[in-house]
Amino acid sequence: MITRRATGFPSHLALAFAIVLASGCESRLLVGDNPDATGAAGTTGAAATTGGAGTTGVAGTSGGAGTGQGGAAGTMSSAGTTGSGGSVPPVTVDAWIAFDSDGGTFSRDIYVIRADGTGRRRLTTEASVEAQPSFSPDGTKLAFASDRTGVMQIFLMDLATGLATAVTRRAEGAHDPAFTSDGTRVGYRSGVSVFTATLGGSDERQVTDGQTCCMGGPFGAPVFPSDGQWTIYDDYNAIYLLTSIGATRRPIVSPTTGEQSHPSLSPDESMIVLQATCANDNAARSIWRVPATRTTPLSCTGGVRLSPTGTDATHASWGPDNAIVWGSITGGTNSQSPVPSVLVIWQDDALHTVTDGSADDRNPSWSPIGTMIGDW
Repeated sequence: MITRRATGFPSHLALAFAIVLASGCESRLLVGDNPDATGAAGTTGAAATTGGAGTTGVAGTSGGAGTGQGGAAGTMSSAGTTGSGGSVPPVTVDAWIAFDSDGGTFSRDIYVIRADGTGRRRLTTEASVEAQPSFSPDGTKLAFASDRTGVMQIFLMDLATGLATAVTRRAEGAHDPAFTSDGTRVGYRSGVSVFTATLGGSDERQVTDGQTCCMGGPFGAPVFPSDGQWTIYDDYNAIYLLTSIGATRRPIVSPTTGEQSHPSLSPDESMIVLQATCANDNAARSIWRVPATRTTPLSCTGGVRLSPTGTDATHASWGPDNAIVWGSITGGTNSQSPVPSVLVIWQDDALHTVTDGSADDRNPSWSPIGTMIGDW
């Protein structure tokens, strides 16, 4: 298991970042290849599809040198999936995964499930849309977005009782909640900026400056490292770290003309995973791992690919025991989703399918180890 460090993240980040960019905004690319990844894309690992002793995919070859900001050649290695009935055991992390799902009936609610696929349970039953869940650091609360009051706002559920209360009442709405590291505040996106508020909704503070390349997003949830003074967030086409409004934001992944969004920080705060659109993926999004302690020019050439080709992979969450979960659609793209999304977990270079494909399961988030959910 990876142990979360209490301190140290910001100091070594500050030393490691040598590149400071302006906003560097370029045109938004919702579909199509990423022009900054025009080098010859490396091949991905072959996924095992038959039963028996399932094996992980063979690492792909490295990509050629890109002609855009991703000029340095990079790997495109991808973990393959295990075969049905394969020898790789299921993931048995003592934690829950919260996610939103239509339950196969087109009524989107919040659900939880165990990493081994057991214990699936519906937590909300409103007629409204309930989405984008996020656990508090102590595992007692769950933040989520809901349009039950007319526009998407942030709500907070007590996991002992199931009672949900409103956190935000913003006219333009709010979405993608995430708790600060000490659990005393919840962050969220509203418009193009990140805000935080107390768990009761008071003392709202804007923590990013509203610089953006892409007015429509879609933006991911903010990330709050353990120091408490830094915010990691996406600008749709880049991942940034910012200390305060007015400070110069520092790129973790540099701006490009494709998507690089929805960051999630590893428990030891040394790496992030994100979703990106890359060349030769037919506009599908893929999951990449990059260092959190320095600038990667382009995730598609400078990072390590975790999701296989032929899938649209979104909204990764990095949890305990080096397990990363995301939503996966076979044959999907970021503009068309022909089949329901399933949850998959990457761990130790193998992929494990968590949900059975009978519903549209998306936006997963890990709980802390040992989280308990009441019997309400």
